[in-house]
Amino acid sequence: KKERTMVERVGIPPRFVPFDHCSGISHAGENVPPRVRSGADEGSELIRVVTCSDTHSLTRQLDPALVPEGDVFVHCGDFTTKGTSEEIAEFNEWLGMLPFGRENTLVIRGNHEAGIFSRFDPRRAGELLSNATYVDASIVVVKGITFMGVPWKRQFVAQKVLREAGGGVPEGSVATVDVLFAHEPPQGILDHGHGDETLREMANHARVTLFGHIHESAGVEMVDSRLFVNCAVANDGMSAHTITRPIVYFDIRPSSL
Repeated sequence: KKERTMVERVGIPPRFVPFDHCSGISHAGENVPPRVRSGADEGSELIRVVTCSDTHSLTRQLDPALVPEGDVFVHCGDFTTKGTSEEIAEFNEWLGMLPFGRENTLVIRGNHEAGIFSRFDPRRAGELLSNATYVDASIVVVKGITFMGVPWKRQFVAQKVLREAGGGVPEGSVATVDVLFAHEPPQGILDHGHGDETLREMANHARVTLFGHIHESAGVEMVDSRLFVNCAVANDGMSAHTITRPIVYFDIRPSSL
């Protein structure tokens, strides 16, 4: 028997395809495959989630017209390089050119939007990112899909929220959310040895986990029937100067968790 929520299709760079049912590539200029439905679930609607991370004020290299179409857009942080007001405004303007709309655009901050020199203030996120919904260690539901956003160094607050939402069920026994998205990677998965242990524990309560931060480990893995995507798009190394990877998308069936 199929689970009520499952990933039907993932669009990723060819070298990152490790499992058979992955298909479709979201390279700019290429055709994005339509949502697919199995015969048994022909009447159910699939939601396409488009996601990326670590754009580092390089969105001028990402033509909004070539971003894959979808229902929900998720950005996993590091949308700036230095966290300046100008960078934040430029990112917000770019989001406004995408077809998703504020309610369907979810954003968290990365380490480049944190710290004493950053002009990004989560308390003013609604003003600074007027074209997005800023998710601060909380759970939101968009088009029937349950998302939890974990901004930079907010995993302990988020973990408490996730546990409360799970009602004390044994860890890993049930998915509390459909999609967990964080800036840091979970420990041991597409993390280049720099993943976070708490996020790895939290991933046991999600069907899909999205993240970035470690550019060199961008890609996708299936672990225990759960999808993990490092969706960083900037070049390898500490200094980001170009977009070298495509934006990722996946189709997922709504559920009532």
